[in-house]
This record gives sequence, structure tokens and C-alpha cells, in this order.
Amino acid sequence: MRKLIAIATISAALALLQPTFGSTNAMFSQTTNNQSNQFAGATFSPTVAPVVSLTSNANGISLSWSRVSVSSGVTVSYIVMRSTAGAPATQVCTGVDTPVHTGTSMTCNDTSAVTGVPYTYTEQPVVLVSSTTTWSLPTSVASASACVKKCR
Repeated sequence: MRKLIAIATISAALALLQPTFGSTNAMFSQTTNNQSNQFAGATFSPTVAPVVSLTSNANGISLSWSRVSVSSGVTVSYIVMRSTAGAPATQVCTGVDTPVHTGTSMTCNDTSAVTGVPYTYTEQPVVLVSSTTTWSLPTSVASASACVKKCR
């Protein structure tokens, strides 16, 4: 009888010590936990977002920067933003102009740049899991200005 009471008392004490959890908005849910494990011990190279180099041409502005890699083999994507004086930044290099890997560089074309307007560009390396950014480097330093044809 004493053993049953002792076991019941211990069971009740353990039940009180166990934390209870409500629903959470964790960054990695059960369904994406396997992908998040790929970051355990991963290293990123370089550890700073590379600056974009620009070349003006008749069809727009060609952009290139050094590729960022992750030791775990996860694919790195890039958000490329274009700025000009007095206007909000605009995302470029999307859709058919999405950045492509060429050797150790990434390249894309800003075909929507307007002739004569000076633009600067930044890029931000990101890792996406199920269309959600799970990791990113800070945005690169702004590039030098470039224009399609001549700057005004």
C-alpha cells in the first residue's frame, strides 16, 4: 500500500513539473525541421554580401557579384534592389531576369532601367524554405551609380 501511495505521489509531482505548451509560431515547424537541420554547423562564404558591379548596355544594366555559398549545400537566392534619388527602392532581377550562376559569379539584367537615370544597386543573399526566408546576410553596400546610355 505504501508503495502505491509513493508511486502515486511521484507521478503527481512529475505531472506538476512537466511544462505545458500552447501553440507557438516557431521559425521552423515540424514539417520544415529536416531542412533547418542542414544549417547545423554550416558556414557561409563570404560572410558579407558582395557589392554589385554594373555595366551599362543598350538594353539596360548588367549586374554581377560574387556568389555566396553555404557549406551544407543549401541553395542561396538573391534579392536585388535598385535605387535612384528621390524614389523608393524597387526589386529587380525577377522573373525571366532572375540572377543566374556563371562560374563564381551571379549575374542578372535590369531591363526596366530608364535611359539617362542614375541607379545604384544592392543584393541580399537569402535561403528560402517553402518560400519563407530562413536565413540571410545583411544587404550589400550600394554599388557605384550607372545609367543606361548617358546619365543626365
